[in-house]
Order: sequence, then C-alpha cells, then structure tokens
Amino acid sequence: MKISRALLLLIALLASVYFPAKAQIMKKLSDKVNKEVKKASGTTEQTNQNSSNSGSKSSGSGSESAADGLTSDQLKDAESHVLYTLEEGERIDYRESRIMVSSDYKVSGMVIVDKSGARYIIENNIKKGPYTVKNIPLDFLKKENNGTEDEVSSDAQFDAADMVSIYQKYVKEEGGKSFIVFNGKKTGPFTQLEAFRLNDKKTKFAAQFVNEISETEKERYIANQDGKKVLVSKDPNMYGKLIFDPAFADAAFLGQSFSGQPGNPGSLLVSLSGINQTFNPALQNAWFDDNSHLLSVGNREFYYNGKVLKETNYSINSNWQNLWVNNNGTAWAALLDNKIFFSDGTVVNDGFSISKASANGKTIVNWVAVSKETRAVTKYSKAL
Repeated sequence: MKISRALLLLIALLASVYFPAKAQIMKKLSDKVNKEVKKASGTTEQTNQNSSNSGSKSSGSGSESAADGLTSDQLKDAESHVLYTLEEGERIDYRESRIMVSSDYKVSGMVIVDKSGARYIIENNIKKGPYTVKNIPLDFLKKENNGTEDEVSSDAQFDAADMVSIYQKYVKEEGGKSFIVFNGKKTGPFTQLEAFRLNDKKTKFAAQFVNEISETEKERYIANQDGKKVLVSKDPNMYGKLIFDPAFADAAFLGQSFSGQPGNPGSLLVSLSGINQTFNPALQNAWFDDNSHLLSVGNREFYYNGKVLKETNYSINSNWQNLWVNNNGTAWAALLDNKIFFSDGTVVNDGFSISKASANGKTIVNWVAVSKETRAVTKYSKAL
C-alpha cells in the first residue's frame, strides 16, 4: 500500500507529540517530509532576509555613529581657522606639545615628528628644527599658557608659613576666643582655622573654621569678607575642604562624615550662596568656574549648582574638571573618553587642546583638530 506524503507528515507530527524521547528524530523526519510536500506542490520557502539585514545594519550604524561622534570638519555650526598644515608623514607629538593659539591664529608650542623621527617645534607658525629627543628645547612647557586653557585650581591649600602670616595679620584674640578681623569686620568665633584664602589684591577672603562647643559637638562654618557666615555641620566627625571661587563671589564646603555608621556616608556640599545638599553615592570633586558656577561630579554624572546636568555611561575620576558651562547654565560641553560632548547632542571625536572664551556675551568652546584628509591643523569654535 502506498502512503501519501501528507499522511507521512501527519504521522511524523503525531509521533513527536506521543514519543518525546524520539523528538529529535521525528523533527528531522517532519522537516524532510515537509520539504517533499512543498516540492511536490510547487511552493518555495520565503525569507525576509533583505529587510531584516538592512534594518539591523541601519540600527547598528546609527547607534555607532551616535557613540563615535563626528570629526570637527563635519560640523555645520562651528567656525574654523586653519592654523598650520602638516607635511606628508608628519604627526603631532601630543605629550610634548602645549599648543597655544594667538588672536591672529598663529600657533606656538606644537611639537611635530616626521617619518624619520626628527622633531620640530612650531613657534608663531615658524617651523624650527630638526631636533632629537634629547636636544629639543621645551622651555615653552614651563611658561604660562596665556589663558589658552581653562584650568581652575579651587582647593584652598597653604603651608604652615602662610598660616602664621594669616594669624599675625587677620586673627585676633578677644575674651579667650579667636576671630577673623578683616577691614574692620569681625567673623567668628572659632577654635581652629582650617582654611583661609585671600584674593590677589587682599580685599576679599574665603575661610573655613571650627568652633568646638563640646567633645561631641563642633560647629563648622564657611565665611567671607562681607561677614557672611554659613553653618556647614555640627557633626564632630565631618571632614572636608574649602572650595573657593576665583572671583570670590562665593565659597563652598565639600566633605564627608566619618562617624562609623554602616553604609556609604555620601557627600555634603554647602555654599555661601545657599546650596546645602547631600549626595549619595559621594561626589568625586567640586569646583567653581570663572562664572562662579559651582560645578561638581559624581561617578557617572555632573552637576551645575547642585542640579544634575548630565548622567553619562563613562566613569569619572576625582581629578576630572573638563566641563564648560555658559553664563546662565543652559548649555555645556564636556570632555569624556577623548570626545567632546555638547548639550545639544553634538559629539566631536577628534578635538584636543580645549578651552573656553567669552565673546559678545556668548560662551565659546575652542578646540584644535587635525584633518586626516588634508593634514590641516585647525582651530574650531562653537558657541554654547
């Protein structure tokens, strides 16, 4: 008796249900019979391979493009000025360079290496050399960078001699208590002066001090020349540092409590301007920029005056200060993983020597990039 192919298919399917131990064998038989049935009926198996492949490729390239960013010469809203053009086979030695750009777009402090290994220095767009690794003059590394980098050191550090000078000039004893007396104004009292910083003209100051009430209670304050005094904490186990504003318009305290309580103690951030927040996990760093904005960073986020500006996928270390914010805090740029991220979503993947400037009331981020195609060393500027 001849069994039809359709009947064979039915038997195979039923067998796979009633005999699970033979499921793999039955599946092979089912597939074979199914193939024969389709062949006999003249049908073919259809796939959506083209649309599937193109869809996944588009999705993948889109996400990669967003992560990888654009080269500087692809930007539509950035000004550009060619500074110098490298010869074929030349490259910039970024470790030895301290690139400075003048107002008339002449570059200095750039060290380039040719394909033979010889080194040259570019000063005011003039190429000097060749030099070897041992005799190349790098005196410009010791000079100030004339404001081309936006570096702010805002930790109030001083040595013992400074403290003696401060006590002699500005600290007075009255009734067994210590006070800061500055321009006729008295601030205190305190039992320990922890930090004190004067401006260059010695007309303003920021200070951090402790007034010990008892063994279990210590009042820690920050204060300034206007007589403003803000209580930071009464916790005797609270320790931290004074963050001073280079413009002396504000000051802040960043610290942690080491009371021995279980768990992460977090960070306390208090400013003269009214910020009083606890952050958990703890902050990595805090500083004031040249617009008196209080900027701070956690492990994967950064803040503007205590409010989150951005949460990132990149880990941030305690020395990181590569954040630039406009005058009113509505736009920013940050250097993360060797890429410049802008708040408008732009990502630049080839920028270096980044700085901030102001022009016509706008905050401008400047950087330098090298074109892979033309080898042009170019300064770019983008408004925040």
